[in-house]
Amino acid sequence: MAIIWETVDRFGRKVGLTDERWGHILDRHGDMAGYRWAIRDAIELANEIARDMKHDHRQVHYRRRSMPPRWVRVAVHYRPIEPPGWAGFVVPAHLTNRRPKETRVWPLPNQSK
Repeated sequence: MAIIWETVDRFGRKVGLTDERWGHILDRHGDMAGYRWAIRDAIELANEIARDMKHDHRQVHYRRRSMPPRWVRVAVHYRPIEPPGWAGFVVPAHLTNRRPKETRVWPLPNQSK
């Protein structure tokens, strides 16, 4: 499993995309073929980050787009690393018109974006 790229999310955690996960994304969501850069942007520049409703160690990063579909949705699975901290890897990613439904963790309602 080769790492295609690594970046840092809004909380300063390292997040990577592997060739295996990229292949999975293309198999399930062929419309993402020209959007590998958008996945990275969704992690680095997320408009919203939410808890995943099914998996405890996952968060979902949303990045708004100017045209339909309106959102890039990227789920990231995080794990503890040494020295104490967290890092993650992209699980699924796709384009969607749905607004986030999960519990938001960033920005909180009383924070500005």
